[in-house]
Amino acid sequence: MKVFITKNFFILVLGTRTTMKVVFFLLMMLSNTVLILAQDSTKIILEYPGDRVEKLSNELNGIKIVKLICPDSSMLGSMFKLYIGEFRQGTMQSLDSFGIECKDQKFPVLIGNDTAFVFINMCERISYTSKCIESDPKCEGFEILMGGKFTDDTFNLKIKYPGIGFNTSLKCNEDYDLRVIQQSRSDTLLHPLNKRFAIMSFGPPFKGNSQLNHYCLLNTENSDQWYDKFGIEHFYIIYLRIQ
Repeated sequence: MKVFITKNFFILVLGTRTTMKVVFFLLMMLSNTVLILAQDSTKIILEYPGDRVEKLSNELNGIKIVKLICPDSSMLGSMFKLYIGEFRQGTMQSLDSFGIECKDQKFPVLIGNDTAFVFINMCERISYTSKCIESDPKCEGFEILMGGKFTDDTFNLKIKYPGIGFNTSLKCNEDYDLRVIQQSRSDTLLHPLNKRFAIMSFGPPFKGNSQLNHYCLLNTENSDQWYDKFGIEHFYIIYLRIQ
């Protein structure tokens, strides 16, 4: 067997059956390598659910809803952990992970006049633990719903996993907007694994050259420069880590 190596590929000149076995082994190794490399990332979709009427109704009532979908069933067993970072004058002031710990935690539950305790491992509750039935027309994959409502100077955000939910309050004004990362035309985002990755922003507009509101977009402008470049003193970034 002769192997000719070029910059981008190699050519095998085949000979005996032994050679064919060697080639088969090499192809299997190459296939496994590609599979391992493919696991460095996965696809997610971020969308504003509902038709035009629903979206308008939500806007009039100060409601924002975003749905996160992972259609990749190979992520079964992976943990989808969300974080919210608060920034002031270009510096992160806090990073909220909702107190999620990968261990059994005890929570009191009032039953009549008695108090019982349940043990919950939150990391299990935020994991992709069961695949939906693919024949179900509503089956899209693993889903997380995020939604909130403006009340005075607060945005009350709710995050709903299939197995657990979290609530938090974000200080803001009515000009703040919840915006997803700028995605490709296919609305599918390639998300790296084992890395905290920014997927949404929640912040006010900056002054542009017209009367329209101008918002910074993740994946278009670097959020580390939003204060220095656009004068945005306060905003939030929502991150996702898949592992």
